[in-house]
Amino acid sequence: MSTAINKTIKRLKNIPWQVIDNQALVLTPQQSMAHELNETATWIWQQIDSEVTVSSIIEKMCQTFDIDHATAEKDIFQFINEMKAQGMIECH
Repeated sequence: MSTAINKTIKRLKNIPWQVIDNQALVLTPQQSMAHELNETATWIWQQIDSEVTVSSIIEKMCQTFDIDHATAEKDIFQFINEMKAQGMIECH
């Protein structure tokens, strides 16, 4: 298991957001931008309300969406990279 899977992630508390029609709308005030997340990204976003490990989210995603581990891992890391680049999450 790679060390990246053992990292923890969480949303930044100063990021306003809400879910509309199963899709999160996330605002980044520092960039004056709104980000519309698809349903899968919205599900991940909701899972990281508190600090959680990447591996626990991957396992939950496999169970929730009935997908294989490799697909869940790819989706989670893509999400993490995009959200980190936008300054919306923390990774430790």
